[in-house]
Amino acid sequence: MTSAPLPAGIALCRAAGAVVTALDGGPLGPGAEGLVAAADGATHAALLARLWQLS
Repeated sequence: MTSAPLPAGIALCRAAGAVVTALDGGPLGPGAEGLVAAADGATHAALLARLWQLS
């Protein structure tokens, strides 16, 4: 199985206005760990803050 569906899914989320980053809030790309997606910037920031509290 290829990883082609992942970039397509990320593009679809972003086209719908979602924010998609690596777990550390940085850009996705080679070496990025994990993925966080949220409907908007405020929700994304709150989700990242909660994840950082748990780590």
